[in-house]
Amino acid sequence: MNGLQELQQLGLALGGDAWVQGPGGNLSIKAGDRLLVKASGVRLRDVAAPSGHANVELKMAELALAGDAGADKALFAAAPRPSLETYFHAMGPRVVAHTHPVGVLLAACTQEVLLADLPYVPYQRPGRDLALAVQPHVAAAQSSVILLQSHGLLVYAQSVEEAVALSFAVDVRAREHFQIEIPFEDYLAAYMSNAHDSDTCSYRALPVPKHTVRGYLFPDVAVFGTQIHVAAIADDGAGFSRLMRDLGRPAVLSDDAGARFLVARTRSELDQATEVVAAHDWVYNAILNSGRSARFLPSSEIEKIVTLPSEQYRLALTQRTSSC
Repeated sequence: MNGLQELQQLGLALGGDAWVQGPGGNLSIKAGDRLLVKASGVRLRDVAAPSGHANVELKMAELALAGDAGADKALFAAAPRPSLETYFHAMGPRVVAHTHPVGVLLAACTQEVLLADLPYVPYQRPGRDLALAVQPHVAAAQSSVILLQSHGLLVYAQSVEEAVALSFAVDVRAREHFQIEIPFEDYLAAYMSNAHDSDTCSYRALPVPKHTVRGYLFPDVAVFGTQIHVAAIADDGAGFSRLMRDLGRPAVLSDDAGARFLVARTRSELDQATEVVAAHDWVYNAILNSGRSARFLPSSEIEKIVTLPSEQYRLALTQRTSSC
């Protein structure tokens, strides 16, 4: 099996909605002096497609991690553009899997430190600083399993099978600490109904969660689920279109009566954003149902996350690849 076949196997195993939502997460395979890494803005399950991954020099990625500005510029000039988190794919064993499993997010987004036997990296904004925080926990010659606070799971392994097995095992362990009322797959199905398209946007009514969410638990929801509260919402495609022209990214509107609408520029963007918002609500509900306190991202982080060049690229990509 060659590197691309391994990448495909990894993407299919970890590409389900309970493992990563929308265009989140990233995977890589080191193949000799090359690094096959998921392209930015692509779904995990599509990582083996020609536009789904970047094939870059491993040495260049290592130099970018070390702070070489020229290598950094060259790395992200590759087409397709490699994931922003290519930095932490440059280190460690040959198989790397970064996912956002909803079970692991329960542990990653609570105030308590659960799974205390695992390396635990306090929140860092995605990018090189996160990779540098991860680096001390990565063993070059053996597997490493790392919990990223307010973010997800990072696994280094010698084989695809080992990476998948380790990912599944951590997710199962994390869920044991929480009271889960509804399986995530059922929860997401309820969120995916009632979509509508206008000429310039797509929107759907969302169920009202048991607990009102008043913050952002992890970075993707800051980009794909911006929260806007208004006094009242009119189910009005024209009004939603005006909002999309002004904001330029998906948003969750809520009003004083409890109604919620998710609005996006295209149907494909709407569906990806729905996955992210459903995961966010499910995680928050399960944390509170278990008597624990959620850990929200600092409010000062939100604009910094949204304005990252990589996030602007992902938003532009969802617009270009519209299915509407």
